Amino acid sequence: MTYDVNLPRDHQAVYPNRCVRCHGDPKGNRIRLWTNMVGWWSFVLLIFGWPVSTTVPACRPCKLQIRLQRLGVWIFMLLLSVVFMWFVWPMVDDFIPKFVRKWVAVGMIMICALPFFIWQHIVPPCFDFTAYQRSIDYEFKDRDYAVEFANLNRHAD
Repeated sequence: MTYDVNLPRDHQAVYPNRCVRCHGDPKGNRIRLWTNMVGWWSFVLLIFGWPVSTTVPACRPCKLQIRLQRLGVWIFMLLLSVVFMWFVWPMVDDFIPKFVRKWVAVGMIMICALPFFIWQHIVPPCFDFTAYQRSIDYEFKDRDYAVEFANLNRHAD
């Protein structure tokens, strides 16, 4: 479970001066994280919008852990897609009409990834954010950090 704080997209988020992962002193260290803006087109057209970034306080050891976790998600999804296309797709390719093959392949990859998405929901990362056209959801694993973040950004409402 995450604790989400929604802020307007044009608001410059202010973070508590402690590591977002271990809550220790970041000693001035920060990590810049990127995501793509999502909207109706993300699911309909399977494309993502403009990149959005935020800079979060994180101590040096936690910066590495956060990077590895985020990189691990991309590597996992890439490997899952390759394994699916290599082993499963040849078995079903002949049964699917040509005009829907791409959509069926994407759908099957999403179904294969469903356990991973469920795991991400049960054991979320320490911090994540989702950007929309007009707002950003800042998602924290720690409730106290989320409350402090919300209080620091209260004037954004």
